[in-house]
Formats: sequence, C-alpha cells, structure tokens
Amino acid sequence: MYKMDIVVVGVSYKNTPIEVREKLSFTKRKMEKAYSQLSGILDEKVILSTCNRSEIYGVSPDGKQAVTQIKDFIYNFHGMPQGALDRYFYIKKNRSCVEHLFTVTAGLDSQVLGEDQILGQVKEAHMFALDKGGTGPVLNRLFRDSITYGKKVRQETKISQNPTSISYIAVRYLAKRLASAEKKNVLLIGAGKMNRLALNYLKDMGFARILIANRTYEVAESFKEVYPALEVILFDQIESFLPICDVVISSTAAPHLVLKRDEIIDYKKDSIYMDLALPRDIDPAIGQLEGITLIDLDLLEKIQEENQEKRRQAGEKAESLIQQAVEEFFQWLDLVPLFPVIKSIESYHEEILQKEMPKLIQRLKQTQDDRKMEAVLKSFVKKIYAPPLLRLKKFGKLENKEGLTKVLSAMYKEDQK
Repeated sequence: MYKMDIVVVGVSYKNTPIEVREKLSFTKRKMEKAYSQLSGILDEKVILSTCNRSEIYGVSPDGKQAVTQIKDFIYNFHGMPQGALDRYFYIKKNRSCVEHLFTVTAGLDSQVLGEDQILGQVKEAHMFALDKGGTGPVLNRLFRDSITYGKKVRQETKISQNPTSISYIAVRYLAKRLASAEKKNVLLIGAGKMNRLALNYLKDMGFARILIANRTYEVAESFKEVYPALEVILFDQIESFLPICDVVISSTAAPHLVLKRDEIIDYKKDSIYMDLALPRDIDPAIGQLEGITLIDLDLLEKIQEENQEKRRQAGEKAESLIQQAVEEFFQWLDLVPLFPVIKSIESYHEEILQKEMPKLIQRLKQTQDDRKMEAVLKSFVKKIYAPPLLRLKKFGKLENKEGLTKVLSAMYKEDQK
C-alpha cells in the first residue's frame, strides 16, 4: 500500500531565544553540506533558515522515523548534545505540517504580521533545495503552492499595506503632512536602529538635504552606507542647524531631553518635529512654539495599534484562503499514487497514435465515400479500446467487482448536474 508522510521539525522566535537560534542557523556553505548529509535520510527535504526560524521539511514513508532522523541530524550537524533542544522543537506532520508552511509563507507566523520578507525566503529555500537535488514532486508542489497562496493572501487581504514599524509609520505620516519634500531639509538626531530604518524610507522621498547628528561621530558616519549623500554634523551643532531644517526626527537612548525649549534660539517656521524616543528626546514645550508641529510616540503608537488591528482582521480572512489552499494540495496529493497509472495510460495511447496515425491519414486520403470513411474511423477507435477491454475481461473472476465497476462507470460518464 502506498504511504507517505510530510513532516517538519523546527524552532522559531516564539519559544526559542536568539542565542539558540543562532547556533541552528544555516549559512550557504552549511546548507550545501547539510543537503549532502540528508540525502540518505529523507526522500525529499527543504531547509528553511531565517533569523526568526530554522526548519527542516521532509517526505518519508515513515513520519515517526523521519522526525527522529531529522532531530538526530540537527544535533549532530550543529554539534549539540542529544536532547538539548527538545523543549524548543515543534514537530508537525501531514495536514498540520502543510498548514504550517502556508501560514508561514503568508506571513501569519511572523513577528510582524503579514511581513513580505518571508515570502522571498521561502522561495529561495525551495530553489536552493531544487538546485541541490534535495526536493521532489511532493515538496515541489507544496512549496510552489505556498508561494502562490502567500501572494494571493497579500493581494486579497491587503495585510501588508498597514505598516507596524514605528519608523515607517513616522515617515509615512510625514509624507502625508508634507505636500512635497523637494527643497526641504531633514535632520536625524541619533544613530540607532530606529533612525537607520527611518533613513531607509527618507532617502527616497526627495529631500534636498538629509543631515544626521550623533554623540559618536563615527557611528553617524556609518549611516552613509544607507545613504551616501548623508551630511554628518557634530552633536553640539544641532541648535545652529535648526533654522534650515523643515523636519527633525529624534531617536536617541539618552536618559534626558536632547532638545530643550529654553535652548532653542532660532528655528524654521512650519516645521515638523518627531520624537521617536522613550524616554522623550524633545521637550514637550517645543510643541507650543509657533510654527512647530510636535509628533510624539503616543500618536504614532495609536496609529501602530490601529494598523495591527487591521492586520489581525486581515489575518482572519487569510485563514480561509489558507484552508482552501490546504484542501487543494491534499486533493492533488490523493492522486499521487495514480500518477504512474495515468502515465502508463498516456504512454499506451501515444504508442497507438504513433503506430496507427500514418495509416489512418493515408486511408482517409484515399477514401471519398462517407460510409467508408466512417468505417475507417471506427476501425481506428477499436484499435485503441480493444486491447484494454480484452484485459478487463480477466477481472470478471473477481469476487467483489462493485468498486471496479463504479470507477469505470464514473470515468466514462458525464457529471450529472
């Protein structure tokens, strides 16, 4: 009897600390070595390794044995003692495994719900497995379907269109407030992760100048990797540059205010100040100055919460799409045992056509009479169905012929609607 299990063994950000995930990650070189070692263990395999997860998908006639083999491989490959990771591993088989991959690819299992990066990572993982000869018909179909539906989920639910990154929300809010960034200048205060992300978005908005100030000058200089035209100024020059800045975005780790109301001598009117720090960088009293709009974390976090709720609602809609995808995959999987039979039937008919078609064409060319042409065609059709019918009669001795009868009847009868 045909039997096959689909399994996944993995760890993720949900219950595994980063120091453990780092030990289980696969570089490109490690990945090549891993596929070589897995070749004799699983019929098919795909390794998905990102900063948030490390998973090995496999196909095997014995799912229980496959799980044990994958766990042993992980321990041996990464040089870890047996059992050390058991509290972190999640193990999923068959339908649960399929649902998991579709959920992951759709971005519903990510730290940021609906994020797009995982879609490309799943595609890369599958392509790498293909290149190394690790995968086969089942995982090929599964991963291609997951990528197709991952795109469909994003298109139909718009789950990726409501950003949850504070930096992106801030820049998007800024874009709505500014008619145009042309001829305007922006100053970043602080060279941490938040402002690095903000710079990634700001650089494409068309600002005339983007400046940055940080207590450590060299760290600010490193931001030129993101935007080579970035201008780095000294931290104690901040107040002197405020008169030319239309936008000021501050995000430092300082325990005290960086911009104080009583220290600002001059500033540009109709400017926007954004405080992305906690504790705050910008004195709230600055927002009371004429011509300055002060945006703080409270407002941005309110937008973030609204966007997270929109993503959550989109995620609920995505669940129904995922269930549809899972059903379609298992309908296909049910047909896998029939593929050799179907191939055999196709080969049989192809062989008959190759053999008889030249004769048929020649006879039809020589036949003008409609009745003779009909006889020629009937003879050709009989040559196709006669051999299988002769073999079918041998099954007449079967004690239980009802199942076979139903199958054959269904094959040659149109669906009744």
